[in-house]
Amino acid sequence: MRFYIPASLILLLFLSVSTRPSYAQTDSTSQYLMASVGMNLNSYHSLGARLYFDYSKDFAKNWLWGVSFELSRHMNSSFTAPEYAPTLHVGHNILSGNIFRKLNLPNSRVYWRIGAGLGLVHAYWDESDRFGPAVNISAGMHIPVSRNVWITTSALPYLLATNRLTYSPLRIDGFKDFISGSILNLGFQARL
Repeated sequence: MRFYIPASLILLLFLSVSTRPSYAQTDSTSQYLMASVGMNLNSYHSLGARLYFDYSKDFAKNWLWGVSFELSRHMNSSFTAPEYAPTLHVGHNILSGNIFRKLNLPNSRVYWRIGAGLGLVHAYWDESDRFGPAVNISAGMHIPVSRNVWITTSALPYLLATNRLTYSPLRIDGFKDFISGSILNLGFQARL
């Protein structure tokens, strides 16, 4: 099993230890609801539209726990795979429990939220369904619109257009391991 973590995400994890607390309210009663749209590409060479929903709550200073649901519906695979590679027109749903850390950018109200989670993936195509365990890592940038509303996007929008990578040891004939990554996501987060 091979699974590579991009160097930029490792950098974000390192920064979680070395940066100052975020601008965001840090009392343990803050709750957040996030919704975003974008695209998704998976290791079965399937490109799809993506919807993502997330509920999170502060449990310690700059730390949150959360529950997320992601769904992706297959749209195209013709330009995502080399001619010789097998493709599978698959859609998927992912339900995850997550832990997040808020990181403030220096001298700014913008903050990063990085995290990791465990959950379940449901992959479906034609009349077939498969379920499997899943792990994810995420990194997103939160830009304030007001005191209680943020625009969300990938942590490094000009260098890395993804804000979440998911891995599952899900096996399907002709395909090994399910790896999924979000692409070009944009959304909003609101404090409840």
